[in-house]
Amino acid sequence: MARFNPFRKENPKERQTSFKELSLLQKIRYIVGYYWIWFLVVVISGLVIAFTWYDHKLNDFETVIMVDAVDVRMKGCDYDEDYITTNFTKYLNLDGKNRRAIIDFGYTLKNAGSDQEAQLSADKIVTMASTSNLDACLMPDKQILIFSNDETTFFEDLRKLLTAEELEKIGDENLVYFTKTTGEKIPVAVNLKDTKIKTETDCEADAPCYGIVVSAPRKDAAVDFIRFAFEL
Repeated sequence: MARFNPFRKENPKERQTSFKELSLLQKIRYIVGYYWIWFLVVVISGLVIAFTWYDHKLNDFETVIMVDAVDVRMKGCDYDEDYITTNFTKYLNLDGKNRRAIIDFGYTLKNAGSDQEAQLSADKIVTMASTSNLDACLMPDKQILIFSNDETTFFEDLRKLLTAEELEKIGDENLVYFTKTTGEKIPVAVNLKDTKIKTETDCEADAPCYGIVVSAPRKDAAVDFIRFAFEL
């Protein structure tokens, strides 16, 4: 039983307005105010789904060849509109959307003081090669043998990939040899200085060279690049 308190004042019951009596604007404010957190969840979920779908569509393609281009930048290379990407895509009869030739020009081995970019580029190239995610490298002639040693030439012996006739057409003067300590010379790359890749572009390298990585998962396309460059 409740105790009587003579000093307590009873508050008159406030009349609550029913939802039906609210104006349209008041109803909207009421709904937004009451359910705002759910609206936020729905909006965020929708954005996440849209981003995931877009990212999937953006990266849902087959890589026909992966080439790391080091210090050989040229016009259009930041937008996949460079001479190599455009013309090699046509050479392979690719649509450039579902099946693509990837020429990644985002590498440098030039030391610039305390800049770590050269070391990061070198580490990434070696990692990609060791995990069979890289097919070939496009590099200046002074850098092309940087990863080669007696234990591993890093690049394939081109005599195993090209016919004697093709090697003859390319010319010995356009072959890059790695010489082991035993004196054995192995053709591991081609010099592209006399091809259209150099003569018809603004390629920053005076003598860009191309070598096929030993662990390349797509060697056929990598060899086709040489045929494309020398118009074999």
